[in-house]
Amino acid sequence: MIRKKKPSLRKMFGGKVRRFLMAHQREGRAYIRRMLRRRRGHCARCGVCCMLVHRCPFLRIERGLATCLIHALRPANCRIFPVDPQDLEERDLLAPERPCGYSFLTAADRQPALALAEKA
Repeated sequence: MIRKKKPSLRKMFGGKVRRFLMAHQREGRAYIRRMLRRRRGHCARCGVCCMLVHRCPFLRIERGLATCLIHALRPANCRIFPVDPQDLEERDLLAPERPCGYSFLTAADRQPALALAEKA
C-alpha cells in the first residue's frame, strides 16, 4: 500500500504569513520586486494557490478553470503569488501532478543575459 504524504499545513500557513508580511513591509516589497523580475510564465488557472491552508471563498472552478470573483480587488497576497520558488514548493504540496504556470529564472539561467549586458 502506497501512502500519500499529507500536505504540511504548518508550512503552507507559514508561507501565507510570510507573503502577507512581505507585501506589507518596505524590505519585503523590495524583495518581491526583485523576485517578480525573475518570474516567468502565466497563471494556469488551476486554483491551487487559492486552496493553501483553506479554500478561498471567492474561488470558483468551472470546466477545470479557476476564476476569482474579486480578481480586480484581490488582496496583495493573491496578487503577488508566487513570490519565489519556495511558494511553488508549498503549492506543489497540494497538487504536484498539476504544475503551476509560473517558474523562476535560476542564477544559471541569468548568466547568459548578464554576459550579454556586460558586452553591450
